[in-house]
Amino acid sequence: MIITTLRRAPILAETLRSFEALDVDGLGWELLLLDNAGGDPATREVATAFGTRLPIQLVLEPRPGVNHARNRAVERARGELIVFADDDITPAPEWLRQLREGAGRWPEAYVFGGRVLPAWPTSAAVPADHEFFAHAYAIADWSIPEGPYSAHRVFGPNMAYRASVFRDGWRFDPRIGPDGTDRYMTGSETSFNLALERAGFVAIYLPGARVHHRVRPEQLALTWLYRRSFRLGRWEAYLGPHRVERTASLRRLLTALTRSYLRFARARLRGDPAEALDAGLAYWRLRGVLHQRYRRH
Repeated sequence: MIITTLRRAPILAETLRSFEALDVDGLGWELLLLDNAGGDPATREVATAFGTRLPIQLVLEPRPGVNHARNRAVERARGELIVFADDDITPAPEWLRQLREGAGRWPEAYVFGGRVLPAWPTSAAVPADHEFFAHAYAIADWSIPEGPYSAHRVFGPNMAYRASVFRDGWRFDPRIGPDGTDRYMTGSETSFNLALERAGFVAIYLPGARVHHRVRPEQLALTWLYRRSFRLGRWEAYLGPHRVERTASLRRLLTALTRSYLRFARARLRGDPAEALDAGLAYWRLRGVLHQRYRRH
């Protein structure tokens, strides 16, 4: 298993504490913990504290970027099934077993995604539902049976690959993904999984492999959601699939941007929070598209 972390020792400690309840009887497993700060003392302290109860190997990656850390980790991993998770998940006890058994049921498959449910904070009101939340909070709770599905639906908190994928040279794009700043592009796992899909790899959904992804109170704020939508727009302009905004003229993009802002303003005046949220997300996504185009040219 591979987990990357960046100066989030209390969050990481809660995740590792939940790993102590995993059903791993008969499983040979290791936990590669990638410190993307390159040597954070608090992260080392947490790894040491849990190292007597979990098979942790702390690996340092000083280059900023979650995908730099993942690429370092796959060179060190020894298992035949490489599991990736975030440092803020709480897995079901049978999680790893379900992944291994699921991979056994699909011997011709190389990419696997599990179920990711949100663990909402108790200290803040959960916002009204919106289709964007699946992306923003990495909610992978698809109403489909076990089997092939779109690589778009394989999310970072709960995904696995046969090790041969990385032995064949596949790596994550280090230009995408969290890097400790607010300037990064989202879409790091999706870009990788879509590239595998285009190469002929079929993703398998394993709903029995379940984790909860903890949502922090600040992630419910509109400003956080708008920043996330901005990053999504950047990724769509950079590499996203089948988006008309990638080839639309500047005039068309500016017209769409203006319309989304006017729709947002009217919704605010009417006191319609659901419409305001939808329009605000559209506005910031288009700003991200324009920003990335400007950077590229």
